[in-house]
Amino acid sequence: MGERVVRRLYVPDRRGGDRYLRVTWHADTSTVVVSHWDGEVCLASTPLLLGDASQMIGLLVGALQEVATAPEQEAVGRKMEAGWASSRVLGRIEARWRPKVAEIVQLAQRKRVEVRDQLARRG
Repeated sequence: MGERVVRRLYVPDRRGGDRYLRVTWHADTSTVVVSHWDGEVCLASTPLLLGDASQMIGLLVGALQEVATAPEQEAVGRKMEAGWASSRVLGRIEARWRPKVAEIVQLAQRKRVEVRDQLARRG
């Protein structure tokens, strides 16, 4: 059996509340969409082409390398804080929002489907 591909990630906002970042992979358009949410309201979204997403990954890898090479005591404290906060808050966010998430579709794609359906009904 193959591994399940993760297509959605929720990242809690450190400032608390119901704010979080949602990152979704859209294979059909080869884009990663980063969106900012406050509860059920999407505040902003940015579709990234894979090349831009790879630059973001490079920045994150660099940050992880910096933490990994920091003095051990400081790094351990950061890891513990990140692990505790992300597991507790992320679990709450996923449980609360996963069933309500709507599929993101490009308007042009939706319009093509609507036109195709209308033509099919006409016959």
